[in-house]
Amino acid sequence: MGLDYWQATAVSSTAYLAGVSTPRQQGKTEAAVARAIFDAAVEGRHVHYSVASQALASNTFRRAREQLQRNELLDDSIIRTTSALGRTRIEFRNGGRLTFGTRFGAQRATEVDLLIVDEASMFDASAYAAATVATATRQSAQILALGTAPYPDENSRRAAAGFARMRHLALRGTDATSWCEWSAAQFVVTDEDGPRLAAGADRDEAVAAANPAVPDRIRPEMIERERQFLPDNVFLVERLNIGDWRLLDDVEPAR
Repeated sequence: MGLDYWQATAVSSTAYLAGVSTPRQQGKTEAAVARAIFDAAVEGRHVHYSVASQALASNTFRRAREQLQRNELLDDSIIRTTSALGRTRIEFRNGGRLTFGTRFGAQRATEVDLLIVDEASMFDASAYAAATVATATRQSAQILALGTAPYPDENSRRAAAGFARMRHLALRGTDATSWCEWSAAQFVVTDEDGPRLAAGADRDEAVAAANPAVPDRIRPEMIERERQFLPDNVFLVERLNIGDWRLLDDVEPAR
């Protein structure tokens, strides 16, 4: 569906817990919607797409319909669409269905084959637990979460606790997990004042390491504008994907 190589690779994992983390505006949602359509329209699976607000659910539903309309065969495979508040869905002739909802809706979703969690920096511990329950009854079920690193404050860490747990499990080598991350971690040092670019680090190389969409989707001049107007700590999270991944009960960063 016209995805960049990195997008197709990032959402191709079949691990039970699969996480993808990049800075914002890279094209994560486009990739996730393409994966959702493939699993529902081609594989006949029940896919639930979970977002942080009803407005985002409606917007993602619209983007899915636009992708489907660009493919005549897939568009013809639709038997019903519903856009009623709280019941937004697309149903396919092969029995597959693609439903959309907020985090609360995701918690109520049952018997899901693929649960996609977008904006996973707002995927907390209770939503993570509910997502696990929602997929537990399906063989070959999967949770695919996509988001940006959490900010280094307690509220942000709490909001992203489920996402951070997935990262922690994957980097620890837990079975049935995978993690794809683009960040400038190798260019950053951390001291008592928090993370910062290391002395002598090449900013352009740091940006390139963290942003797979540069320069095709994100123009270099936009990055320069962000460097000029964003505080350093915000630029680190939003553009270099350097945040605080510690679990809530951790003292040291989870690695």
